[in-house]
Parts: sequence; structure tokens; C-alpha cells
Amino acid sequence: KFLRQHTGFALPIPQRVMHARALEATTFDEVALNPDRHVLVQFLAPWCGHCKRIAADYEAAARAFRNEPHVAVVKMDVDSPLNRPIAQRYGI
Repeated sequence: KFLRQHTGFALPIPQRVMHARALEATTFDEVALNPDRHVLVQFLAPWCGHCKRIAADYEAAARAFRNEPHVAVVKMDVDSPLNRPIAQRYGI
């Protein structure tokens, strides 16, 4: 909006599509423990350097499996206070 107002140009800003679905403690069991799906869960913390380094590869995996009905590639922020019970359950 700023550029359009000050320059007259309307430059599109590409939206980043995230394919790895974010889980919360309230949805974790339903998704991650579903016996009808193969589920890959990335337990992450926003400040974690290793998590940041593998983010692009993890998104690529999620993108590759996005149309597979029996596969879910998901992620969970274990640093969030709401998700700590799941982190404790799995010793993270």
C-alpha cells in the first residue's frame, strides 16, 4: 500500500504458502496419533538454530506429500506454553 501511494506502482508481494500444518496440544492426538495416516511431526522452537536450518527441507517434504490423503507432515512449537504438556509427554 505504501509503495502504491508514494510511487504509483502496485508491486505484488508474494505470499509464502506453508504446507506443514501447525499443531497445538488440542489437535495433536487427533492428527499425530491417527492410525489411518503416516505422520511426520517436527517438534520445534522458534529460537532453535537447527530448526531454522531444516525449515526449508521440512517444507519441501510437506509440499511433496500435500496431496497424499494418508500422509501428514506437521509441526509443533514446543516452546509455546500451550504445547508444553505434549513436549513433556515425549521428553522434549
